[in-house]
Amino acid sequence: MASHFSDIGFVVQDQEDYQQLLDTALQSGIPSEVPEGYYILFNDAFGIQLYMQADRDRNIVGVNPHFKGRSSFRVGILELIDDPKYLLDGRIQGWADPSEDDYENGHFPFIFDTPNYRIVKGRLEKGMIRSFQITAFAHDIELFASEEAYDRAQDSEPHMAAESFIPGTIFEDEARISEAFFTGRILMSQVIANPLGGQDFVFMQVRTLGGILDVVADPELLETEPAVDGIIQGTFWLSGVLID
Repeated sequence: MASHFSDIGFVVQDQEDYQQLLDTALQSGIPSEVPEGYYILFNDAFGIQLYMQADRDRNIVGVNPHFKGRSSFRVGILELIDDPKYLLDGRIQGWADPSEDDYENGHFPFIFDTPNYRIVKGRLEKGMIRSFQITAFAHDIELFASEEAYDRAQDSEPHMAAESFIPGTIFEDEARISEAFFTGRILMSQVIANPLGGQDFVFMQVRTLGGILDVVADPELLETEPAVDGIIQGTFWLSGVLID
């Protein structure tokens, strides 16, 4: 079954797999201390990342996968959202691709998780316009060879444009507010082998309403190979890091 971990080539099917992954990643992880504890970053040459979390006593309390792609997505910051339960987790709410002089004049408001939230929180505030590298982890997707094929496949109203975005806040489910349902144009695609996880995954750059996103997907989610200039549509979890 596909997961956020398998979207970047890690097989985590049970607690034993999870612990083995952590033990291996910790050997080369780089720690960063914050008042709430530690982030320990595993980062490889392909952009595969794990943000492991430790409390003040250095006990591992969580891990968030990320993929360091090439995208740059402009966000007008509305709110920095602390997680009430997990101190090292957090989210950012903002407007997508705002105008230069108005952070709220963007295409739509949306929310994304931030794996190093406590590190960047002090550098951000409401009203700023900043660029983030945002990776969309696939939950379910459909691929179309061209925009014409996408248009032919739409058999219900209203039709969604080939570059469109519905933020997760519409789901009315707190657990899904960092998700999105979007449609976009595939600019590039490649298969990457995860040397630590041992599995392949698919990396794409996708232009959607608001900007360009990096997309990662477990190959089992794909019924066909992604085509450059083709269309992708699906539900995704959004993870974003501040671009310095």
